[in-house]
Amino acid sequence: MGKNDYYSRIKQLNVEHYAGETSYYSTAELRPAEITLLKNLPKGSSILDVGCGSGRFSINATKMGYKVLGIDITPDAIEVCKARAADEKLNDVQFKLMDITEKSTTQKFDYVFCPRFVINAIATDERRRSAVRNMYASLE
Repeated sequence: MGKNDYYSRIKQLNVEHYAGETSYYSTAELRPAEITLLKNLPKGSSILDVGCGSGRFSINATKMGYKVLGIDITPDAIEVCKARAADEKLNDVQFKLMDITEKSTTQKFDYVFCPRFVINAIATDERRRSAVRNMYASLE
C-alpha cells in the first residue's frame, strides 16, 4: 500500500469515526483554556479553526466576538456546523469542507486554532508537515 492509499484509508476512518460524534460535540462548551486563550486575543480577530468538527470552538468563538472559518474533512460535521450557525443567526462564522494537508485556504487569518488531536489524526509525517505549512500559509 502506497503512502497516498494509506492516507486515504486513514482519512476515511477518521471521517466515519468523527461523523458519529457530531451530536455530542455540537452542544459542548469551550474548555477553560480555550476561553482564556480567546480572552487574550483582540476582539474581531479572524481565526481559522482547523478540524472544527461540529463547530464547538468556531460557534463559541464567534459568540465571543471573533470572525471564524471552520474547516474539516467530515462532510456530516460541516453540515451540522452550517445548520447550527444558521439556527443561531451567526454571520461571522463560515464552514468549509477541506483537507488542510492538501491545500491552504485562500483567505488570510490573524490566528490558527488546531487542537493536538487533529495533527495526531493525520496519518503520515509528510502529510503533517504539509498541514503545518498550509496553516502557516493562511496567516497574515
